[in-house]
Amino acid sequence: MKYEAKVIPEGINASKHNPLKELLLLSSALLVVITAIILVLTLLTDYLVDFIPPETERRWFDSNLIDFEASVFERPEAGKFSQSEQYLMDLVRQLRQPEFRNYEFSVTIIDDENPNAFIVPGGHVFITSALFNYVDSENGLAMVLSHEMAHQYRRHPLRSMGRGVIIGLALTALLGSDTGEWIQKLLFEVVTVSQLAFSREQEREADSIAIQSVIKHYGHAQGAAEFFIKIASIKELQGPFPEFYRSHPGTEERISFITRFDKQSNGSKQKLPDFILKINQDRKTPGG
Repeated sequence: MKYEAKVIPEGINASKHNPLKELLLLSSALLVVITAIILVLTLLTDYLVDFIPPETERRWFDSNLIDFEASVFERPEAGKFSQSEQYLMDLVRQLRQPEFRNYEFSVTIIDDENPNAFIVPGGHVFITSALFNYVDSENGLAMVLSHEMAHQYRRHPLRSMGRGVIIGLALTALLGSDTGEWIQKLLFEVVTVSQLAFSREQEREADSIAIQSVIKHYGHAQGAAEFFIKIASIKELQGPFPEFYRSHPGTEERISFITRFDKQSNGSKQKLPDFILKINQDRKTPGG
C-alpha cells in the first residue's frame, strides 16, 4: 500500500484567540499575583513592627535623620528657635498620654513658607515655621502636636517606611530591571492607591487619638480645629487631586470630625507666648 502524505491544514499551530488578548490576560494574571504578594509582605511588615520596642526604634533613628542639604527645607540657624522648641517639648510632655509613657519625642522647627508638620521614625517631630501663622491659640497648636504624637503611638512612621522598603524590594526582585516600563508603572499606580488609602486611615486614627489628648489636657476641645479651618480657606493649599488619590482625608471631613467635640464642653483657649507669635512676624499668611 502506497503511503500518501496528508496535507496539513492551515493554521493548525495558530491560536484561535487574538494574541493581544492572550497577552492582556497573562499580564493581568501577573499583575494580580505580584500585587497579592506585595500586600501579603506589607501586612507581615505591619505585624512585625509591633514587636519592635519604642526605645529600639529610637536608637535606630537619631535626630539627624532628615538631611537638610538634600531636602527642600532650609536648615535653621543654630539656636534660632531654641526657646520655641523648648516650649513645644514642654507641651509635648504635657500632652503625652500615660499609657504611652514609653514613647519619647523631639521637636525641630524648620524654616519654610509652607505650613506643615510631620513625624519620622524615632518620634522626631518637624514643624515648619509658617505653620505658626495658622494657629491662634495653644489649643490649636496642641492638636497639631498631638496628631503627630498619635502617629508614633500607633507606629505609623515605621509601618509606612517598612511598607515602602518592602514594595521597592519586591518589585525589583519580582520584575527585575528589564521588565516592560508600562507594567512597572501600572503596578506602581495600583500599589500607590492602596498605600494612600492606608495612609488616610492612619490620619483618621491619629485625629481620633489627638482630640482625646487635647480634651484630657485642657478639659475641652475649643480651638482644636483652628489650623484645619484656616488652611481650608486658602485655595493655594488645596491640592488638585480627588480624595481617593490623597494621603490625607479631606480637610472638611477632618474639621467636621474635630468640631463635633466642641459642643460637648466649653472652656477658654490658652494664648500662645510672644516668642511663638514673633516667629513669622515678617512673613504674611498666604491669601491673607
